[in-house]
This record gives sequence, C-alpha cells and structure tokens, in this order.
Amino acid sequence: MPLSERRGMVDHDGCQLSVRRQCDLLDLTRSVVYYTSQYDNSDDFAIMRLLDEQYTLTPCYGVEKMTEAMQRQGVRIGHNREPTT
Repeated sequence: MPLSERRGMVDHDGCQLSVRRQCDLLDLTRSVVYYTSQYDNSDDFAIMRLLDEQYTLTPCYGVEKMTEAMQRQGVRIGHNREPTT
C-alpha cells in the first residue's frame, strides 16, 4: 500500500487507538504523519516546463547553453538559485 494511503488512514481524533499505535500497525513513523512541507515548488514546475519546451526546440544544448537560454527568458536558474519560501 502506498505511503500516502497509509498516511490518510491515521485517525487523529475519532479512534480509540493512539496515533503512535496506529503508526506501528501501518508501519509508519509518526514524523511522516505530522510532516507538512514548507517548500512551495510551484516555481520549480514552471521552470521545468520552460526547460522542457527549450529542450524540445534545441535538444543539442548542454548545461551552459540551456542556462543561457533560460536567463535570456528572465528565469534565474542554476545550482545557486534560491528556493522560494
């Protein structure tokens, strides 16, 4: 069973079993149940779409040319790009 399904099976309020016991039975760690991502990756999806479009047009571009093409479009890209929070 996928992790997302097992996570959804944990009942925080209406169950007689504690969350700890439910996690044990579902083979989950409690941190998985309580974790919510703080990172908004909507910008990443937009950049990946632009990269995909550029790659479709110019599959021979390497990393440097692809980076230059993205920068010409006004997209800040590279290993040192700050993630949005």
